[in-house]
Amino acid sequence: MKKANRFIFILLSCLIMSAVLFLGYIENMKSDIADNLLRLHIIGADDSEYAQTLKICVRDRILSDFSDIFSECGSLEESAAKAEEYKTRIESAAKDELLRHGCDDSVTASVEDCRFPTKNYGDVSLPGGVYTALNIRIGRASGRNWWCVMYPPLCINNGNAVISEESRSKLKAVLSPDEYRLITSGEQPDIKIKFKIAEVLGRCFR
Repeated sequence: MKKANRFIFILLSCLIMSAVLFLGYIENMKSDIADNLLRLHIIGADDSEYAQTLKICVRDRILSDFSDIFSECGSLEESAAKAEEYKTRIESAAKDELLRHGCDDSVTASVEDCRFPTKNYGDVSLPGGVYTALNIRIGRASGRNWWCVMYPPLCINNGNAVISEESRSKLKAVLSPDEYRLITSGEQPDIKIKFKIAEVLGRCFR
């Protein structure tokens, strides 16, 4: 009986140690990934069909007018600085787009840290966590939000994930080989399970 108890104790200890190591490995990679990307976050005025349609119109305008600026950046710091530099013009473009559709809601743009859920972009899956983001708030900003990645550009336009070879090259440049392999695996459900397990384990060991 004592041998059985000792075996169970050793087994549980090994499982706990493995969980801790796994958690540390995934959390470190999640942190490194977040430290190298600038997200785009657009919040609709409310959840009405009209407000949500306007949100998408603003999204398309921002991507059309400013994607090239961010594609020329070489780091999160540079892209965040560009977002700060251009945020007044981004607000003006978003406001102009709203006015074109008969809406005079206010628009505010800011660069700040935001929590994002795990999200797929084509065959790229980004872990949930806190990312630096260009936040665009429309009106009361109480509606559903939309997000993508401004740097390197990994945005969804016209319902399709648009990930250019240039963006892939930049991802490879800013991430470690392990991090790149983790988020670009073809087994998206497997990636989500890894991220979810890490999130659950993180709550258990806090």
